[in-house]
Amino acid sequence: MYARVVIRVVRVLVPLMLVCAMHTVGSAAPRRSYANHVVVRVPAAKSATIALLRQRGVLLGHGAVPGATISAILPRTNLADLDKLGAAYHVAVADVAAVVDAERSRLAGPTSQLGTWFSDFKTGDEIDAYLDTLAGVDSDRVSIIDVGTSFEGRRIRGVRISTPGTNNPTLLITGTQHAREWISPMVTMCLADTLVRDADSDPSIAAVVAGLDVIIVPVVNPDGYAFSWASERFWRKNRNGSGVDLNRNWDVSWGVGTNELPQANDYAGTGPFSEPETAAMRDLIASLPNLVGYIDYHSALGAVLYPFAYTTELGSFGDRPQVWAESMSAAITAVHGEPHQALRPGQNSPTGGLAMDYVMTSHDALAWTVELRGMDFVVPPESIVPTCEENLAGFVHIADQLIAEYGVTPDPDPTPDPDPDPGSDSGGCATASHAPGATWALLMLIVALLARRRRS
Repeated sequence: MYARVVIRVVRVLVPLMLVCAMHTVGSAAPRRSYANHVVVRVPAAKSATIALLRQRGVLLGHGAVPGATISAILPRTNLADLDKLGAAYHVAVADVAAVVDAERSRLAGPTSQLGTWFSDFKTGDEIDAYLDTLAGVDSDRVSIIDVGTSFEGRRIRGVRISTPGTNNPTLLITGTQHAREWISPMVTMCLADTLVRDADSDPSIAAVVAGLDVIIVPVVNPDGYAFSWASERFWRKNRNGSGVDLNRNWDVSWGVGTNELPQANDYAGTGPFSEPETAAMRDLIASLPNLVGYIDYHSALGAVLYPFAYTTELGSFGDRPQVWAESMSAAITAVHGEPHQALRPGQNSPTGGLAMDYVMTSHDALAWTVELRGMDFVVPPESIVPTCEENLAGFVHIADQLIAEYGVTPDPDPTPDPDPDPGSDSGGCATASHAPGATWALLMLIVALLARRRRS
C-alpha cells in the first residue's frame, strides 16, 4: 500500500518539477561578465577581420559580409589581433561591463520618478501583465491572444485590437525575435497602448482601429528575452541548445546565407520552423485569412527593410514594398529628425529564413522589418518615448495606406473624450502628440472619398 502511494506521488510531482525547471532554466544560468570587453566598429571589413571577430567576439547586428561596417564585442586583449591584420577600427564603447552593470543597477533600483510604464525597460512578466491591463481598459475592442509556447515552456502572448461587428483586413505586428533588442518590445507595447487608449480621442488612431484588425505580439522570443535579462545581456537567439536565430528559421529559402554552426549567432536551426516559437507564429498567421500587412520590429540600425533578403526579384507586389518603405522611413524621420532609410537586406549576401519574406511569399501580404534608431542594444531609458513616438507615426502611415488599399474606413467620431482617465498609466505613449499620424489619416480619408466619388 505504501509503495503504491509513493508511486502515485512521484507520478504527480515529477512532471510538475520538470515544468518548474523549464520555467527557471533561463534565470538559473550564471550571469556573464563583460569585464575588459569593448565594442569595436570596423568599416569596410575584410573577410579575415570578420572571421576574427566571429571567433573571438560577439557580432552585433547583421549583414557581416566583406565591405560592410561590422560591430562586435571583443576582449580588449584581442585589439592587438586586429592591429596585426591591419584592420581600421575604432572603439565605440570602451567599457562594456560598465555600461551593462549601470543598466542592471538602474533596473534593480526603485521605479523612475516619472512613475510611468514607458519610463524604463520591462521584463517579460511585466509585459505580460501590461497586456492584461490593456485588455481590461476596453474589453469590447481588445482581447488577449495565446499564440503558443516557447522551448522552455513560456507563453507567447499577444493582443488583438479590433472593432466589433467588422470583418476588417488584418495588420500583424511582432517584436523581439532577437532577445537583446530590448527597445523592440517597448515600441510594440507603445503601439498597443496607443491603439487601446486613444481610439476614442485621436482621429488618426480612431481611423486605424475602425479600418483594421491589429494584432500585436510584442515578444516572440520570451526565453531568450528572459535569458538576456538574467544572464547574458547580448544574447540573440532562442534557448534551444546553443540557440537558434528565429529570424532565420522561417520557411523561405531556409539556410541560404546562414551559418551551419549551432554556436553562430545566425544559426538557422535544423530545418524550417524547427523551433516552437516560429511554428507558433506560422500557425497564428495561417489563422488570419484577411492578413494584408506585417511589420516586424528589430534594432538597431535606423531603417525600414523591405523584401526580399534572399533574391533580387521584386515579387507579386512589384516595387510597392520599397516605395512604402521609403515613405514610412520618411514619416519616422520627420518626427524627431532621427535619420531612417529604406533598405533591402541581403544585397551583398542573400539571406533566407526571414519572417517578412515568408509572410509576403506564403501569404501574399505586404511586409517590412523596422530596424529602430541607433547603433547599440543598450540604450538609455530616455530614448524609449521618442523612439515610440517616431515609430507610431510610421505605423499609422502604413496602416492608413493599407486601409486605403484594402479596407473601407467608416468615418470615426473625432470628438475627443471630454473626461479622459487622469489615472491611466500610459507612460507618455498614448498621450504623445500624433500630429503627423493625424495628418496622414485625414489625407488618406480624403483620397479614399475622392476615389469612391470618381468610381460612382
